[in-house]
Amino acid sequence: MSSYGYWLSEKGWIGKGWISTMRIDAKVADTLTAIFAMVRSDYRGAVSRR
Repeated sequence: MSSYGYWLSEKGWIGKGWISTMRIDAKVADTLTAIFAMVRSDYRGAVSRR
């Protein structure tokens, strides 16, 4: 997240017109992170059950 502002300016996503795109981008990133975390935690549980 610390480099997100830099990334936005590099992409040219500056101004109010890009807010909806930024929100979608953040939701997709959060969703993928949550899925990864769930899969990772399930994998750790499967390994410890062996």
